[in-house]
Amino acid sequence: MPYIGFTWKDGEDELLGNMYDVSLRNTINKGYLEGVPGSPMCGCVEHMPVVEEAACRTATKTSDITYSFSYSAEEGYVSASNTVGIKYANCDVVDLKSQYVANQGGDAEKVALIDEHLVGAGRCADDLVEYLNEEQFLHQGQHPTKYVTPDTDRWSDLVVGEG
Repeated sequence: MPYIGFTWKDGEDELLGNMYDVSLRNTINKGYLEGVPGSPMCGCVEHMPVVEEAACRTATKTSDITYSFSYSAEEGYVSASNTVGIKYANCDVVDLKSQYVANQGGDAEKVALIDEHLVGAGRCADDLVEYLNEEQFLHQGQHPTKYVTPDTDRWSDLVVGEG
């Protein structure tokens, strides 16, 4: 399953174009119709599941923003709209983690934040075991009374009854 995200530098204003590209536009154009079970299709990285890596997308304005206003005397309302040309592309640095690091300008504290969410190739299995152990889904050993192998001298392998 492809994971796609975007990052930005403080002060950049292409954020909304990126949200459209990463969520709706890629859903329609590339058929990304399902998310990770139990997680949102779109959200900030701290609300998403841990993944190994993610592609990075960018949106750049190709023209100035134009605003249009109109008044309908017949219906008695004012409407407003804006238009801007936007070019969508992959980030200069191919993966989201590398682009995020490049955007932080050497701020080690901010760079460390992404490591919890984009763990690197082959590292999801380690994170999954840690998560499942924290939630107590994995237990070592065998429970003394549950899931005991039946004694074949006392129990038959025949299933009898209605059901």
